[in-house]
Amino acid sequence: MPPPPPSPSLSLLHKYVRSNLSSTDPKVVPLSSGRVKLCGFGGDAEVVDSVVSSLVLEAHIAVAPNLSFLALRGGSLFTNINNVDDNLIVISSTLPENHYREVFLIFDTIDRSLRMIPAVPRDLLTNRTYRVLAVPCPGDERSYSLVVPGKAPISLSDKGCAEWLDVLFISSTSPSSSTSSSSSTSPWQMMKRANLPKPQISDTFFADEVFLFSGRGYWADLLYGVMYCDCADVLSDGVDPVDFRFFTLPGSRMTSPLGRQAVTELRAFRTMGCVGGSIKFVSIDGFITRLDGRNMRHRNVRVWRLTEDLKWIIEDMLSMDDLWKMPGFFKNFANLQSLFHKPHSLAPMYPFLSTKEDRVIYFALGEFTQGHSWGSFPTTVHFLLRVDMSLWDVSYIHIPYSQTPAMQNYFGVNHAILSPPVALPGDGKAKVHGFQDKMKTAALSGDGKA
Repeated sequence: MPPPPPSPSLSLLHKYVRSNLSSTDPKVVPLSSGRVKLCGFGGDAEVVDSVVSSLVLEAHIAVAPNLSFLALRGGSLFTNINNVDDNLIVISSTLPENHYREVFLIFDTIDRSLRMIPAVPRDLLTNRTYRVLAVPCPGDERSYSLVVPGKAPISLSDKGCAEWLDVLFISSTSPSSSTSSSSSTSPWQMMKRANLPKPQISDTFFADEVFLFSGRGYWADLLYGVMYCDCADVLSDGVDPVDFRFFTLPGSRMTSPLGRQAVTELRAFRTMGCVGGSIKFVSIDGFITRLDGRNMRHRNVRVWRLTEDLKWIIEDMLSMDDLWKMPGFFKNFANLQSLFHKPHSLAPMYPFLSTKEDRVIYFALGEFTQGHSWGSFPTTVHFLLRVDMSLWDVSYIHIPYSQTPAMQNYFGVNHAILSPPVALPGDGKAKVHGFQDKMKTAALSGDGKA
């Protein structure tokens, strides 16, 4: 009998949102209701409304080991999930008939509304991250601001070159302001200076993970460290500039002059997010520091927890030797060993965090290629594991070969995000319970067919 699949509290959702579904695609259920509400399109609102009024956000909900995806019926081919936080799913896209017109779609899981605002104008430089942080307004959970760090030109130097200032681009959005008739000005008119700590935050800093925790916004560069600020300062009319602070990440440091260019997939070996009442960071050995590729015993999965005084402590560490010794590990894998490499030859990769499961680690086992001067690079993933460190227990699902090439495109999200409101108990309102864009999202049908 095969082992049970990982806990349903973690689902895998593909970051790419499908648009044109065919009769052969898996079944989807509608998530959004009503017309798309526009904000900030000015004189173009009527034209844009005629193009996007029929858009409907849908979802395919699959049971593990199959995976889930979102679909925007009638939408653009260039559509993907940008971020998920609390009640909101932020989607990056373009207008269906004008792919040069970039927009954000915001889905509210409580009232099932779908709003659209223009993306940050192209003459403003969003070089710190592609991700948007949704900051709720105090006293009104239905109002929020989208925040993106970047740079804005402020003047020309004596040499005729533009001088750039570190800023926060802020777009305020609320249900009352999201109608085509009441919002004619750009939603990105608000801009605040960002006082970034130097030299820790250089021009090479790029946030792979963006999340909220205890009233603060965090932007995490998975190679170098984390910058953060108080959300109250971001929203306050009396605070400008907004002061940022910084702390480093534990573990191996990237010392190559190539920086992140020397690492093909950061999320193959690192992730970060909130679990319960803590910020946690997961790292896997062997992707930066070169290790003996023939001996998996040297590969460790470490979970670090950030203390209140901003110090990292190791909460859990799992070596591959420990994994192999777990009760039931080889018993569970025995029925698949004849089809794949022996488990001893597979490396840990692609870690996930579940916001509702403390001391639980999710990661994949797969094949890799050893770099000439640096660490290893993942190639093919075979299994997704759930390891409960408190119970010393392991379970797994087999990942079909058709899914493995896109593993870097997966987000680990709480299962509740995929449930349509009508399927939930209580008052029938959907509630997203957090998001880990720790990398990983997928879109496959129940029979494993893409």
